[in-house]
Amino acid sequence: MTPTSSGATLVYLTPIRQSPTHNAAIIHRSLEIDESSAFHVAGGEHTGIIINKQPEKAPDMSEPDISLSFSVWLNSRSENSTTQEKRILNFVMSSGIPDDEGKALVHDFFKQLMTGFPKDYVSFLKRMMTMLLKGFRGIESLAVEFQLVDKEQQVAIPDAAQYDSGSELEEVTAGHVQEILEHAFPNGLTVAAIAESLRCNEEEVSKFLHELEYSGIARRLDDEWIRYDPRHDDEGHEDNQQHGIEDTASQENGKQNQNGNGTHHHQGRHIDARYTAFTYGNGHKAPEPTVAIISCLFLEKQAIDAIIEDSKTIHKYKSGGDSNVYTMGRIGEHQVVATKLAVIGDTREAITSAGSITTRLLGNFQNIEHVFVVGVGGAVPHYTDAKKHARLGDVFVSHGHGPQSIAAYIYANDVLVDRDSKVVTGFSVRKWSPQDSVISRIVEEGADGIVDQWHDYTNHTTKKLNANQGGKLILF
Repeated sequence: MTPTSSGATLVYLTPIRQSPTHNAAIIHRSLEIDESSAFHVAGGEHTGIIINKQPEKAPDMSEPDISLSFSVWLNSRSENSTTQEKRILNFVMSSGIPDDEGKALVHDFFKQLMTGFPKDYVSFLKRMMTMLLKGFRGIESLAVEFQLVDKEQQVAIPDAAQYDSGSELEEVTAGHVQEILEHAFPNGLTVAAIAESLRCNEEEVSKFLHELEYSGIARRLDDEWIRYDPRHDDEGHEDNQQHGIEDTASQENGKQNQNGNGTHHHQGRHIDARYTAFTYGNGHKAPEPTVAIISCLFLEKQAIDAIIEDSKTIHKYKSGGDSNVYTMGRIGEHQVVATKLAVIGDTREAITSAGSITTRLLGNFQNIEHVFVVGVGGAVPHYTDAKKHARLGDVFVSHGHGPQSIAAYIYANDVLVDRDSKVVTGFSVRKWSPQDSVISRIVEEGADGIVDQWHDYTNHTTKKLNANQGGKLILF
């Protein structure tokens, strides 16, 4: 072996197995050139990369420190067929690197490797060698395997076409209608709007709406239908039969009269219109809320309401949109108000509507100090550390961190396209972070104690939701 003149680290690729169904190679570092084993020495921008001949005897493989695998589909143009292939990457880290740092390094390596995924074997191997040549010094060697998968062992990958948002629903059910109403809540929807959203006829929608009404899940208000929550019936309204709904559209038309105690009468309805201040059951006036909780899904709002004590819900309904729902009460020592955004799509108009609801919330409640945007969600499994997988019941708190002060919330609202080539060159990104990171600090400093309290809260909430379940359950 001959040492390199500059003492620079070289990156070798040594094939160790070649067959029609299973191939493997090792990519490793070295400070010396083994001229007898070299098959090709790269030059130019790839100087430092050497391809070895396949040895007669496969070298001993070191036990990997970190291993990960993934599946890809290979398309054969000549045979007009697809085959699934499993790729395994086994990493051996340099000595002295802590496990956490090694996993983080492999995580970054894999993310960079997957960006603009190479479409052929040569490009895939070349990218890994180039990455090791230019960085990732903590990775000593990398063994990569390519193995075709038998049909009975293939991992099922769903066809993306079946999730196309423009596809027709094969069969509309009452559950679909309920879901549309829950997305629109606190707004109502006309039969025509629901039918258009579900791409079905109005007669079918009307049938399901009457089923939901009979089950206590939906209610008709003038020419619109709205999702009805029976849990609000015991919230302390003076007329529980009307669910605290304030028809502001009817007020504008002058079809009601008002008495001297701040309530309205409209076509036999008695409606409490006071939502910025209310009293507890003991007659004491409740202080103004200092914490606002915003959710997007109906079931999220139900879960939040179940936690709030001494609660009162006011639904300010307005036909045609711009309705609001506020649930006020206490969580622990804090006075809170919870609301739900009407989910009506991801268009610019929908974003504007969500923003206006939030603006009205802050305008109606002047003493708000903290705003929480909460909801259920999913997460991608961690690439390298199984302990960091997101699991059912986990609670995530978004916060900025790191040397570059990563924002707590990042929203890519548009793509950037080159005018000449029409190629996407990037994303238009907006970033937000809280002025005070008190919540993330609490989580970091007292995680164990918070988890114990959280178990108590979740058990209490689950019992309350199950005990107060109203209406019939509509399944999809």
